[in-house]
Amino acid sequence: NGSSSQTVAHGLSSTPEFLIHKDRDSNSNNNQWNVYHAGAGDDYGYLSVTNAFTGAAQLIPTDTTTFELKANLATSNESGDDFIVYCFHSVEGYSKVGKYIGNGNADGTFVFTGFRPAWVLLKNSSSTDNWSVYDNKRDIDNPVREYSIPNSAEAAGATDTMDFLSNGFKVRNSGGYI
Repeated sequence: NGSSSQTVAHGLSSTPEFLIHKDRDSNSNNNQWNVYHAGAGDDYGYLSVTNAFTGAAQLIPTDTTTFELKANLATSNESGDDFIVYCFHSVEGYSKVGKYIGNGNADGTFVFTGFRPAWVLLKNSSSTDNWSVYDNKRDIDNPVREYSIPNSAEAAGATDTMDFLSNGFKVRNSGGYI
């Protein structure tokens, strides 16, 4: 509706930790996929580009039932446009939304999820590295090597990146993107 501080119901059983938001019509920001992640604080990013997370997030979860569009921006609440928002929260034994701090070592950080991951989406929130997606369908054994890049038309890549373990994943690469 074009107003600032508009509240929208999300329908989840708890407060979202990760939101992906897009104007389905044309807007002044090249139709970027706006991303909020609880681990990035008040900063936001875009799923469709490599930019680091920065600035004041345009949508923020307010409680267990709603999120708020924080500004009257063409990218988040342009009057008359149709929008879509994907909302995620952690569910014990099923999904995990979080962040980790890398150690710059090929014997990298272990990330506890409480279950064996089937799909992992990563972004170094402080750099201009690509987003990357790893799954257990292309790589059924460790190490997980194959990945796709959602912000690029670039073909998928393959490098020893991580191990999927029974209770999380272990980073196996010292690259800045991971």
